Amino acid sequence: MAFAINVAERPISAALAHFLMAQSKSKSASSMARSVPRTWHFCLLIVVVAGYYLCLLSNGTFQLFAPEMLDKAFGNMLVHLLQGEFTVDRTAIDFEAFTRNGNTYSYFGVFPALLRLIALPFTDVAQAELARVSCLTAEVIFIALQLRMLLIVHYLLPAASRSSSFLAVMMAAAVLSGPQIYILGSASIYHEPILWSAAMAAAFNLVIVRTAFAAQSLRSRDLVVLAAFAGLTIITRPTVGVALYLGTILLVGWMMWCRWTSTHDARECSAEPVSLLFTVAPAVTVLGLGAAVVGIINFGRWGNPLTFADFRYYDWLYRHPNFVHAFRNHGEFDVGRI
Repeated sequence: MAFAINVAERPISAALAHFLMAQSKSKSASSMARSVPRTWHFCLLIVVVAGYYLCLLSNGTFQLFAPEMLDKAFGNMLVHLLQGEFTVDRTAIDFEAFTRNGNTYSYFGVFPALLRLIALPFTDVAQAELARVSCLTAEVIFIALQLRMLLIVHYLLPAASRSSSFLAVMMAAAVLSGPQIYILGSASIYHEPILWSAAMAAAFNLVIVRTAFAAQSLRSRDLVVLAAFAGLTIITRPTVGVALYLGTILLVGWMMWCRWTSTHDARECSAEPVSLLFTVAPAVTVLGLGAAVVGIINFGRWGNPLTFADFRYYDWLYRHPNFVHAFRNHGEFDVGRI
């Protein structure tokens, strides 16, 4: 997805920026934000979508609490985290266990486990069947954010260019298709971090879209929000979190470059470093905290803050001699083989 962000009057994408400038002349950012309807119709749509997704997730039974594959693992992980441990019981993680120094670990991100803090006062999270409600919540948040972005783009078009039928088709496509639909056959341990990372990435994108289509500059507050989503995502699903980290770092760097090069007056130049520092420091701090947290988790699990999963300790690998042979000869990642 191509992003166009006008930072200090310097657009990243000239073509999209030209379009945005033409549309923004007659509307302020606040009026454009108010033009997107926030009515009960949207809420009703989300309720209907949630019901449909629950039907898919429960295979037509509409049971919100039911057993799923390894659904006790995240609850068990939370119990261990509250004790200051990064281990997990072998009975909870089963065939996805990693054994290091006699302890059992999991490579899954801790965010789904931390979410179960909400249920801690009401149930035994180590035994509760919460995977479906967690997956459903993540999926509904994801699709709500996707639809929100569609509505923002639709209502920022000139009235003569809007097509209600086209909007309906796009909204139906967002609801009824896409990668998220493929994994709604179950709420297994693999799907929960995937769906939550998708929801966070959608929230990250929404911040960008709102800024770009309002023809505004990224503010310090926006960068902090982006950094927060990146930090949460990297402790959910690192493959997505690293991408959001890179995106946030690039946006911070681009904003600093544009602010710096846009300053021509000597007096302004002398004050610009201080201004830039106060603008980007909060976001950089949040990124640093997120990196520190994931580094501590990785070190506690694998003895290396930069390792997210060490397959040398993967129990399942050693049950299959062919995989062991491939792993020893090529490693986890081999550029030549690709």
